[in-house]
Amino acid sequence: MTKTDSFLIWGHGLQYVTEIMAILREYFDIMVIHKRYIADMPSFVSEVYSIEDFPIRHVQSKTKYLLQIPQEVILVLVKNSHVDKYTTGRGRFLKERCRYNQIPKNLIREKFNPKEGRHNHIIHGTDNEAEVEHLLKLLNIGKDIAYYTRNEGTPFPYHITQKPYTEGVVPISGIRGYVLGLGIVGIEDTPQYQYAIGNKQPYIDYFYKYMGKDLQEDHFPEKFDMMMEWDSFDPVLVNGKRIIDGGKRAAISLARGEENIKAYLINGKNLFEG
Repeated sequence: MTKTDSFLIWGHGLQYVTEIMAILREYFDIMVIHKRYIADMPSFVSEVYSIEDFPIRHVQSKTKYLLQIPQEVILVLVKNSHVDKYTTGRGRFLKERCRYNQIPKNLIREKFNPKEGRHNHIIHGTDNEAEVEHLLKLLNIGKDIAYYTRNEGTPFPYHITQKPYTEGVVPISGIRGYVLGLGIVGIEDTPQYQYAIGNKQPYIDYFYKYMGKDLQEDHFPEKFDMMMEWDSFDPVLVNGKRIIDGGKRAAISLARGEENIKAYLINGKNLFEG
């Protein structure tokens, strides 16, 4: 059994986002990351906890503290493959929770919560998919769980509509990738390739500039480092001569001196043959 869960990192947790993501990555598959500025923090906090029926004193204490910190949040959706349900609370505060979710959430709070204030947690975790949908609507994401899970079990990431494809092999030197701020360029001209050959700062700057906005998947440098240790990769996704998923895989392969890469070819067209 699997389900979609989410974690909301409050403003005072943004300075620890790299460490927080490393912990979440140990327990879950990261699905998507959204970063949002909050214009009205009191209303936002009230709405976050409205679906959970928290005691009013908790919400008031939380709001007072959050008004003093950066008015931004990061929402992380994860795939939970270790669902372990239980109930807690009494009366109208009775609710269903997941034991597995509590492990990374409590670990993050123990490591990074501020010393002062009982309710000044840096991270909030949902317990069911109704709460996840509630946060997606509250942050005006414009998408629901069904959208983010629609392509599971296929080579297509959630944001690309499925099309017929075949498997093939393409020359890395012939494919192009899209880089925000630059447009479509050769793999050797991407910040991903620079990172793969050891010049890491351009990609680090690139990622944090767009993290949670235009770059909404787990493209953290630490995940990049993990990939560089892998012996092999899944095929990249290619449409014509443009790579639309797998830029880091192509960059690492090129940095290793490999000339060709396995690819899923949309509509079965290999423009490099013949």
